[in-house]
Amino acid sequence: MSSAWASNLIGIGLPKDPREFKGLKVGVIGLGETGCTLSEKLLNWGAEVIAIDSKPIWALKACKKIKELTVRGLTAIGGTDEAEELFGCQLVVLSPSVRPDKPFIERLRSRGIKVTGEIELAYAMCKGRIIAITGTNGKTTTATLVHHMLETSGVKAFLVGNIGTPAISCVDIADETSWLVMEVSSFQLMTCEAFRPNIGIITNIAADHLDWHRDIEEYISAKAKLLRMQHEDDFAVLNSDDDGVRKVMHVGAAKRVLFGLGNNTANVRLVGKKIVADIPEVGIDGATLCTLEDMQVCGEHNILNVMAASAAALLSGVSPDSIRGAIASFAGVPHRLEVVGEIDGVKFINDSAATSPHAALQALRSIDAPIIWVAGGENKGLDFGILSDAVKRRVKTAVLIGSAAMEIAEFLMRLNVPFKLAGGLEEAVSLAFNMASRGDVVLLSPACRSLDMFENYAERGEQFRVAVKRLSGVIKND
Repeated sequence: MSSAWASNLIGIGLPKDPREFKGLKVGVIGLGETGCTLSEKLLNWGAEVIAIDSKPIWALKACKKIKELTVRGLTAIGGTDEAEELFGCQLVVLSPSVRPDKPFIERLRSRGIKVTGEIELAYAMCKGRIIAITGTNGKTTTATLVHHMLETSGVKAFLVGNIGTPAISCVDIADETSWLVMEVSSFQLMTCEAFRPNIGIITNIAADHLDWHRDIEEYISAKAKLLRMQHEDDFAVLNSDDDGVRKVMHVGAAKRVLFGLGNNTANVRLVGKKIVADIPEVGIDGATLCTLEDMQVCGEHNILNVMAASAAALLSGVSPDSIRGAIASFAGVPHRLEVVGEIDGVKFINDSAATSPHAALQALRSIDAPIIWVAGGENKGLDFGILSDAVKRRVKTAVLIGSAAMEIAEFLMRLNVPFKLAGGLEEAVSLAFNMASRGDVVLLSPACRSLDMFENYAERGEQFRVAVKRLSGVIKND
């Protein structure tokens, strides 16, 4: 790495090649999955890396991965998300959870230090083409299905981003023939400036993460960044049914490809019980992609997810026949309306990934049977009111957990819906089963995030699965 390049980092942007990191001093804020993967890559490329994390240093040292990285040269500083050592860096990369306008971050910029996020850095280095998916709900299912469609048709593709595998992990192995299918959150988009996907998908936009974003306008603006830098030869795949998406429909210069259930002129639409596509730009004229009976995943929201994924796959060159086969073989994603057991005619469904009222609404609408609703956790500053009609129509009774339990209880009392409080998830499962009758569904769809009781929503879903197995006798109590 030449000192001239480092001194002009702001002027010419981010490194485009791993070799450009040799000798560069890089700061990393946050040592979670993204921070550890990023630090490992930077060390591999010859950078000097200083990483800080708010967890105490003893907790960092207890992490096997961080321990291995420190042996390889990583300087890890614990117990803080601000450290003077970062002022000696030429580049600082933020964890997605760090607001880019924090006073400390602004101080770094004022010293001439380039500050960015992992998605923006991965984009700068990526030789492959990008399909990026964002949205309040449905982005993980849509991203996973797009990847499945590409892979089953023989296309080289990587599934990365907010879905769990950082995008930086594959930038040095993806080539011009590859596609990066990238799930991108509003947190990640906040740090993006040049990010330009070849195909951008927005599934929907509803209020979420208002405990982190300043207001709904900032949240919507962050989502719109997915489209902002797109050119006329790019594509924006947009949900024409969604009020939130319509607010950003004008952003960017990409060609619009619309999908929807309520729009007869959408490029991908429902005709009777068939999903049909017309996309003249890629020679698709009235192609039947599947019937609703072909789909293993249920609910109107999943029909929309299938439409969005199909549009992206068609735009990337996958044939309608391959798409039809991929849809038929796609069983969904864990913790999203996942049937985890049935006991005495009572079905148990794990929808732990529903961390907002908007996500829980989709689950409640998808189930026809009477529901015993297991809800609660940590509220993200969101209003449960949008659930009123669905709860009155579908919920027989509820069991509430977590720090938001009393807030949801007050909401249910206004609707005259009975409920019980549980001290934990296992107790909630037992109470729900005792209140259920044959033909009912016990639905874990919390409408809240999990961090008051669990490491993440996946751990919450796994514990729900274990509780159901224990209740059925498959797992014996200790």
